[in-house]
Amino acid sequence: PETEVPDPDDPQVHYYGPGLHRAGVIELHDGETLYLAEGAVVEGGISARNARNIRVLGRGILCGDPWGWRAGPQAHMNMFNYVENLYMEGIVLRCSWQWTLRTLGCKHVTIRNLKLCQGKNLNDDGIDPCSTSDVLIEDCFIRTHDDNISVKAHCDDRRHSERIEIRNCLHWSDLSRILMVGPESHADRIGDIHMHDCEVLYLGAPVNKTGFGDWDGCERFVCIEAAEDGGMEESVI
Repeated sequence: PETEVPDPDDPQVHYYGPGLHRAGVIELHDGETLYLAEGAVVEGGISARNARNIRVLGRGILCGDPWGWRAGPQAHMNMFNYVENLYMEGIVLRCSWQWTLRTLGCKHVTIRNLKLCQGKNLNDDGIDPCSTSDVLIEDCFIRTHDDNISVKAHCDDRRHSERIEIRNCLHWSDLSRILMVGPESHADRIGDIHMHDCEVLYLGAPVNKTGFGDWDGCERFVCIEAAEDGGMEESVI
């Protein structure tokens, strides 16, 4: 059951009702809410930059079906750059053309009860907290070809990724890891990452479908990779 349905006439609300919507990139600004009602299928992605108090709610579907691998209307399906106080709850994310949900340089992020139904395209990471702190990911279902959750730190200002909690989630990865920590990182610290009370439904066998020479397969629940010039400490599984 939904705890909140925003007023569709509120000027701070982007409201999508039941039916098919070819939205493209939906841009959100300070204090705005995106609501996808039950029965809504919204083809596109979400973008917010240098904003505060952003919410994404509902029981509808955000869908990348029209776009092939790396061919979407922006680099990743959901891109939140330097957002403080981001709350996402309830919606389905389906068929991203590359990473599904990336936060870059964000603070105070809650991701609750999302359903990530991927597997159409490669590099469809589920949730990528990049140089992001104070993150809660809970009660989610995450299926991807690539990493379910990948913690990175690649802001130009070497901002940390820290205080990240992942709990009570269901995980499925066709070709990669459930939790990846450290790739593509240029920060002095990645730490305080806690994952608990989660269940792995499926972890696929190693397959090189990309043609990349460094693809190392899967059959790993967790991979911690001290990559580039990033520093790590205290990851608890």
